[in-house]
Amino acid sequence: MKTRSDHPSRLSRIAVTGADGFLGSWITRQLRAKGIEVIALGTDYFEMNSQILTPVLQNFSPTTIVHAAGPSSVNLSMARPLADFRRSVAGVHEVLEAARVACPQATVLFLSSAAVYGDPETLPVAESAPTRPLSPYGFHKLASELALREYREIYGLRSASLRIFSAYGEGLRRQLLWDVCQKALRGNFVLQGDGSQTRDFIHACSVADAIVVLASQSGPVPPILNLASGEEVSVAQAASWICEELGVRANPRYDGRAPAGNPQRWRGNAELLKSFGWSPKILAEAGIRAFARWAASDFARQDAA
Repeated sequence: MKTRSDHPSRLSRIAVTGADGFLGSWITRQLRAKGIEVIALGTDYFEMNSQILTPVLQNFSPTTIVHAAGPSSVNLSMARPLADFRRSVAGVHEVLEAARVACPQATVLFLSSAAVYGDPETLPVAESAPTRPLSPYGFHKLASELALREYREIYGLRSASLRIFSAYGEGLRRQLLWDVCQKALRGNFVLQGDGSQTRDFIHACSVADAIVVLASQSGPVPPILNLASGEEVSVAQAASWICEELGVRANPRYDGRAPAGNPQRWRGNAELLKSFGWSPKILAEAGIRAFARWAASDFARQDAA
């Protein structure tokens, strides 16, 4: 008997924007591994406007468009808010307009962020929690979600926003875990904050799995879904796992200055997404230790080059 996620017709052709980025590449590999036909639209397509993207989508006729392109740095958004807006909110509008014209029956899955919640008052954070962004990055993700609502309510374009918590995995050469690995191995082991800040780390393979599950749905998909592991891990605990895995005896020192635009605590409630048959594949400790081993080998390759 078929379940709600056993609809191969909806998985026949999928377009992925930002397919050369971190999450986009994981999603593209996962889809192709399942035998799904994928058109990978890299950063160069993202920079194009809807007039260029529209004929590409018309020719491919995707059943789903995964919009994984766009900026991913809170710090850069704080320094260059206008550039972040242009690459995020404006880019989402270009994709939505191309989809409206070229393939109005397709579903648009947008990779949003838990940054829209800011510092939540209660944990775990459910989709109904208030949105209080702390950075231009978070505000622009929220504005992009509103653009999806616009095209959903006015033009009937089927869509959903995935509010992803702290995504990580092999291939990510930036953000917190990469920074900890680099400093642990190369000295100058000083981290921001005081170590008590927490994150909900979700591995990229689990993000890709969620795309497969949602793209396969023939029925309605909720417009907002959290994508989280449900585990709350402190920066100090993550650093401890990394040091132990890498054989580093030194403990990090903390500068006491919390980085602007980042929340103090995060733990997401992903029960809505789980109701579609999804669950996170990798627990935080195992995933962070594996990431540390990959980062160490990556540093070694760089040093040997």
